[in-house]
Amino acid sequence: MTSLEKYNHSVRRHHRWNTSVGWLDGIFFALGGSLVSHITILPIFLRLLTESKLIIGLVHTFTMVGIFFPQIISAHHIESMPLKKGLVILIWAVMRLPWLVLALILPLMVHLPPPWPVVIFLLLYLVFTFGWGFGIPPWLDMVGRMILPQKRGAFLGIRFTLGRIFGMIGALFSIYLIEAYPFPYNFALCFAAAFIFMNISLFFFALTREVPYPVVKKKIAFLDFMRALPDVFRRDLNFFYYNISFALIAFTNLTLAFYSVYAVERFSLPSSSAGIFTTVFMGSQAVTGIVWGFLGDRRGHKFCLVLSATMSILAAVTAYSAPSATFFYATFFFAGGYMSGALISNMNIVLEFCSPEERPLYIGLSNSFAAPVFIVSPLLGGWIVDHFSYRTAFATNAILTSIGLMVLLFFVKDPRRIPRQKTCETEQGDSQNRQPVI
Repeated sequence: MTSLEKYNHSVRRHHRWNTSVGWLDGIFFALGGSLVSHITILPIFLRLLTESKLIIGLVHTFTMVGIFFPQIISAHHIESMPLKKGLVILIWAVMRLPWLVLALILPLMVHLPPPWPVVIFLLLYLVFTFGWGFGIPPWLDMVGRMILPQKRGAFLGIRFTLGRIFGMIGALFSIYLIEAYPFPYNFALCFAAAFIFMNISLFFFALTREVPYPVVKKKIAFLDFMRALPDVFRRDLNFFYYNISFALIAFTNLTLAFYSVYAVERFSLPSSSAGIFTTVFMGSQAVTGIVWGFLGDRRGHKFCLVLSATMSILAAVTAYSAPSATFFYATFFFAGGYMSGALISNMNIVLEFCSPEERPLYIGLSNSFAAPVFIVSPLLGGWIVDHFSYRTAFATNAILTSIGLMVLLFFVKDPRRIPRQKTCETEQGDSQNRQPVI
């Protein structure tokens, strides 16, 4: 039996176990994340510390900076590593610590003179998001190796849906904490609970049975690695067009952090409404996540990305025109559908553009390419709100996202529809001619 045959056999033998612990990891991470949601909870928290919409927009910018900026550095570091689980555990253990620190110091921190409470919070939050970003390429590479190609969409879709169902429970719990306790103890308890649930998630991830891939790229110097990046786009124009569309659709983030703040201000709602909005947001992701997963496995993930981008546009349109708070809930439903589709199908389609040994490179390159948009768009959104209006920001979001949707529709070919020899994708294999690579 060849090393590749042994590898495929081990992957199949551990597939059910890795699927199960992967779902449990996702459930508890989403449960903890719902208590510190950067879409609903944290903007309301920052609103109690500052009235500047630009600063409130920073929470979304810092999320994007931390998640996307480190990925290309992480990709270079891990591409020659046969095993990655230990590194992910180390990074993600450090990543969770800021919530414990904030839970302990928040009652004292809020009494400091401005701008120190906001500065301290954002610095600690940046530690969390940078850890999140550094861990994504090795984690997603592990998913690509541990989960059978024809079941990846279903795995991520079910993981996402289960996580959002429990995230709704966390959102309801956040409503109770915010209403039952005075500020700042209510948010300190939210941060403490997030730390606990996220560490339960890490425990289940640690149970993953990782199988080293038998083909490992030779490590090269970082500068040589960076100089070679443009070659990827030159030899794979389809991947280049996909990243153009992904970056344009990412302008959705121009207003995501302001939906809950706008609703609270326009309709004079209590701060606890953030929990209700989170519930709707999570509920939409739970409903649509499993749809995107199974639909992507059958129709292709480009199809899902088209639908999710359309939901993003609908979210901006409903926010622009909502006559009441009740009608505004549609905004969070559409935003949740966009978010689940963007996360599930983007992760899957990037894996379909390349060979297994190139996965870290493609993952890091794709997310880093869109990083400037993810970083700048929330700041741009805050600037537009401060100098014009919320509705101007919503309209700008809808226009730019629509342009990205057009690029995706007319310039990007679904990589699974392209003849295999032209795509780098060898995972499904030809059963008559070669051993399939998982």
